[in-house]
Amino acid sequence: MPLAGIVVSNTQKAGKKAVFGSLYARYVFPKDHAEFYLEYGRNDRAPTLINILADENYPRAFVGGFRKLFPLKKKGSWVELAS
Repeated sequence: MPLAGIVVSNTQKAGKKAVFGSLYARYVFPKDHAEFYLEYGRNDRAPTLINILADENYPRAFVGGFRKLFPLKKKGSWVELAS
């Protein structure tokens, strides 16, 4: 790690290990030059089905988006639309 010893989190100071996990999905439309993606990440709990479905007292995040390339009249030039 490039910043080891310089940047230290509170978790590291307490001698604990941080736990983080995520699930990622991506669907690509090659002919349309497009893709759709989703990611769900969570922190600090054992990844059991009960914790995922029932426990709401942990940090978590959702990310989703769509990207599409549109060709321009100039050959080899594209415009990207992303959300």
